[in-house]
Amino acid sequence: MSGLPERSRALSFPSVWPSEVEKLFDDNAARLRGYLLSVGCPEPDVDDVIQDSILIVARRYASLDRPEMVRTYWYRIASRLAWKLLKERRDRSLPGDPADYLQALPDPVEGAVDPDGRQAALALVHRLPLRQRQVLWLRVVVGFGEAETAEVLQISVGTVKSQFSDAKKNLRKFVEGSGETREEGTN
Repeated sequence: MSGLPERSRALSFPSVWPSEVEKLFDDNAARLRGYLLSVGCPEPDVDDVIQDSILIVARRYASLDRPEMVRTYWYRIASRLAWKLLKERRDRSLPGDPADYLQALPDPVEGAVDPDGRQAALALVHRLPLRQRQVLWLRVVVGFGEAETAEVLQISVGTVKSQFSDAKKNLRKFVEGSGETREEGTN
């Protein structure tokens, strides 16, 4: 269990832990980490959120109605844990320079974009409203479909479509030089 949390070995898990859950972790932890960072989870806490959420998934795996949706379920659990953490810490300021969080994001298309272009693109994405950023990240970087994104964020598919469209329009405006964003629910 190379990539699994150290403390997980002391806990009792279903027999599925060594194969399906470990594969889920190995295949998706880096992208989940990038997603959590992109929505504002403090970098020092991201690994704890990932660890705690994979433990929840492992414990509940056998009771899931649709095991094929386990990745979506993991993102939803991790999102909830991150939101809970952010809610508890909302009065605290972020330690360090916020630019450090942008540099910590994994590159989903390694080598496809020059480092300066990548950082500029990430800076543009971080100017989006949070919900648009979440939808954009899940759809483009993680590769979730509309239904999976809606399930993770617990919003309707129509809202996912609208937020994704607004995110693309806002990014286009940012690139063209107009810094105005189209907020959620506006026309």
